[in-house]
Amino acid sequence: MQIILYRDFFSNVNRSEIYLVSLDIPENKYTKGKTYSDSEEGMGETMKEFKVIEVKRSIFEDNDADANRLREELKEEGTFLLNLMSSPGAGKTTTLKRTIAMLKDELKIGVMEADIDSDVDAQAITETGVRAIQIHTGSTKNAMILSVPEGDDKPLKYPLMFSICDVVLINKCDTLSVFDDFDKDAVKERILKLNPKAEIFFVSAKTGEGFEDWANWIRREVKTYQA
Repeated sequence: MQIILYRDFFSNVNRSEIYLVSLDIPENKYTKGKTYSDSEEGMGETMKEFKVIEVKRSIFEDNDADANRLREELKEEGTFLLNLMSSPGAGKTTTLKRTIAMLKDELKIGVMEADIDSDVDAQAITETGVRAIQIHTGSTKNAMILSVPEGDDKPLKYPLMFSICDVVLINKCDTLSVFDDFDKDAVKERILKLNPKAEIFFVSAKTGEGFEDWANWIRREVKTYQA
C-alpha cells in the first residue's frame, strides 16, 4: 500500500460559476488605501474600468474528467491520494515533514508539490527521504490547514474549501498564547456549520501536538480505502 500526499495552494474559486476580472486595479479616490469591502461607495464607478466575463460552462470540466480517471487508476493500484491545502504560510511543508516522519515506516509515501513558483518546498520534502515531484492532479481525500494566526473567522471569509474538505487541521496551536483572541470553539462551530462531516484536529507541526490523532486519521482512511 502506498500513499501520496499532495499539497496545493488555497483557492476560493466557485467551480460552477466562474468570473474572470482584470487584475489591473485602477487607483482612484475610492480604492486608494482601501479594500473591496470598505470601497462599496465607489465600486459602481470603479467597476467601469473592468471587463467581467461570465462563464456558463465550467473551465475545470476537462480537468475534472482527467482527475476522475486518475482516481479510478489510483483505486485499482491501491494508492491513497490526500490533497493538502492551505493559504501560504499556514504550515503545509512543516506539517508534511512531521506527518512523513510518523508514517514513513508504515506506508510507502510520495509527495506531489503544486508550488509553481519554486522547488524550495519540494527540496525540503526530499530531505525527509521520500520522493517529491511537482504536479497537479485529483485526490482521494481533501485536507485543509488553517493556522491560528489567520484567525478563527477564516471559514466565514473563504467557505468553499472548508465546505468540501474531509478534514481540517488547525495548525500553529503553540501560538495560542500570543493570538489569545483565537476562539477554538468558534472556529470549530463555523467549520461544522459549513461541513458537518468534517474531522477537525488542533495541532502544532512545530511541537507535534495533536499529530497522533492526525496520523491515526490517515491510518484509518488508508485502511478503509484499501478494503
